[in-house]
Amino acid sequence: DRFILRGGYTGKQFDYGAICMGTSWAAVLPAAVPSGDVPPLVESVGVSANHYLNFLFRGAAGQSYSILTSSNLAVPPDDWAQVGSGTFGFEPISFGYDMPQNEVCRFFQIAIR
Repeated sequence: DRFILRGGYTGKQFDYGAICMGTSWAAVLPAAVPSGDVPPLVESVGVSANHYLNFLFRGAAGQSYSILTSSNLAVPPDDWAQVGSGTFGFEPISFGYDMPQNEVCRFFQIAIR
């Protein structure tokens, strides 16, 4: 007949925007957004001195993605190499790529599926 939420430790309270209850994760997670409606958002990009590329990105929770790469921007998207994949959650995704020393240029795209 009641439901109680405790707000964390003193000075570190939680803020509840919505509470969903269900018998499975699918019942409480938002429905996947159809591809094309919400594109992925790249939040930051960095390259270290030893040519290690890292970028942080996010997308609609529950939506699948692939990370594709090519050294030639003119190559059709179907011919790009897949170097990562997963499903978006609620936190940003961190992706790293060790770029070869002799490579002058490389292109990346995040494709939603």
